[in-house]
Amino acid sequence: MFTAKSVLRAVASWIPRGEKAVVYAICGTSLVLNLALIMQGRTLRATVTSLRAVTNRHTIEVGDVVTEFTGTGQDGKVGIVSLAGQETGTIIYVFAPTCHWCSRNWENVAAVNRGIGSSYHIVGVSPPDERLKEYVAKRHITFPVYTIDLNMKLGKSGKVFAGVTPQTIVADRAGRIIQVWSGAYDGSLGHIIATFFGVSLPGLAPEARGG
Repeated sequence: MFTAKSVLRAVASWIPRGEKAVVYAICGTSLVLNLALIMQGRTLRATVTSLRAVTNRHTIEVGDVVTEFTGTGQDGKVGIVSLAGQETGTIIYVFAPTCHWCSRNWENVAAVNRGIGSSYHIVGVSPPDERLKEYVAKRHITFPVYTIDLNMKLGKSGKVFAGVTPQTIVADRAGRIIQVWSGAYDGSLGHIIATFFGVSLPGLAPEARGG
């Protein structure tokens, strides 16, 4: 079995005596740098794994129970958004005025809102943005929209929204989360959502210039 030491010796036997010290120094430095890079890579992978574990543990997921959360309505008033004890399930649609895919996805969201009937109702959630009121009015959004800090803990659950936009979260009448989807309603996700709600989706809007 070859080792670093045996390789160095083999290389050294082919080199004139006066140059061996230089070769040893170069090879030794190279070995140290390679070992440092390997250790650094392992540390980075461990850090990423740890961060993913923390994120997954604290973001909302299927099976969690969120009975209510606090948000600021378009009238500027702070209120409680209740998910438990409602006559229908709740769809929480998380978006942001700066989100390109959210803008392209609005016709799909409107189609879901029209097609869900009495099974669900939609609540929009956005991070704070001074353009939100204009954004809502421009897109003729008919369901209530609340501004919240996406890192705010949701009621007693201790969970937070993932901060991904757009995101669609479905809760039953007890506030139990039964679906969490991230992304615009396109491709396979669009098919899944259309089937789940029993609606027909028009697809994403074409690329637009400006918001």
